[in-house]
Amino acid sequence: MTPAPIRIMFLGNRRIAWDVLKLLLSDQYRSRFDVRALVSDASILNAYQTLQPTSSTCVISSDRRQSEIIHETIRTERIDVLISIQYNWIIPGNILDLVNRRAFNLHNARLPDYKGYHSITHAIANHDTSYDTTIHWMADAVDSGDIAYVEKTPIQADDTAQSLYLRTIDAAMLAVRRLLDDLSSGVELPRQAMPDGYGAFYARTSVASLADVTEQVN
Repeated sequence: MTPAPIRIMFLGNRRIAWDVLKLLLSDQYRSRFDVRALVSDASILNAYQTLQPTSSTCVISSDRRQSEIIHETIRTERIDVLISIQYNWIIPGNILDLVNRRAFNLHNARLPDYKGYHSITHAIANHDTSYDTTIHWMADAVDSGDIAYVEKTPIQADDTAQSLYLRTIDAAMLAVRRLLDDLSSGVELPRQAMPDGYGAFYARTSVASLADVTEQVN
């Protein structure tokens, strides 16, 4: 007997989120996963509804915090798993409890070394030789849950933040495929505790100190 598809709430923004959403809708995964709720920005919601015009998926705007609506949707749609891909808002613990903490976030950086923003720029500035894309179990504190999957991208000598980011997309998709395959096969998912009191959080304004404002004299 074919098992029922896993009921997903998908929360995400930007390029990688759209690529992952299309992967979930592909022939490879659509029989294993049922995206019952989608929380995203207008561009992704509109693109999804164009791609799936007859879908019964519940769509929720991520333009503002929607914790109460998300909470109720998880209950009414009987969501099994949350998948977050660079989602804009913090998901509180009472929402994670509704899915028995079966909630996963893709953080496109090495954890706990690069929490927060502009991780790619800082990794290049710090002369790292490789870049990690991480999927971790979601926890009450941001970017602090146990690590599940890591994929690495070499950093090349001439990399810019843009060129490195574009190559991390492949690493992100590979990590997501590992998550989806393990979820659908029913195996125990990996989890490695993140060290306490270790790592760094980079604020939105952290790249200002890296700007080169030296005036060139001819």
